[in-house]
Amino acid sequence: MKVIGERVKERRKLVELSQGDLGALVGISAQAISNIERGRTESVSINRLELMSRYCKCTIEYLSGDSDDPDKNAEGLIVPIVFLDDYVTVDDFGEMVENSKEMLKLVRKANRVPKQEKERLYNIMKAFLEIYP
Repeated sequence: MKVIGERVKERRKLVELSQGDLGALVGISAQAISNIERGRTESVSINRLELMSRYCKCTIEYLSGDSDDPDKNAEGLIVPIVFLDDYVTVDDFGEMVENSKEMLKLVRKANRVPKQEKERLYNIMKAFLEIYP
């Protein structure tokens, strides 16, 4: 777990996320991220490790110590961090419009958040959206 912890910390700082931000993105507390980084956690689920690798912009193999290159897997192959469809159906478009309305409501609410919390919210959103080029 020491290798995972060191690499999570290294990559988290590289992408400018706090422990709280990364924790919020992967669904665990800042304390849990701290415990992982310090090697105080016995194991990390593959689902959480995958999410951490996405938000930290590296491969799971890198975080786990199976590769020394953040962009390559254990076999040395470059691994795309995220896969996206190249098309949008009419149903998808309707859902996107509805979701956009909800996002606009959230942005309006976010404008009422204290400045320090706005910055934290911005960093979380930025990290989340950057995994989708």
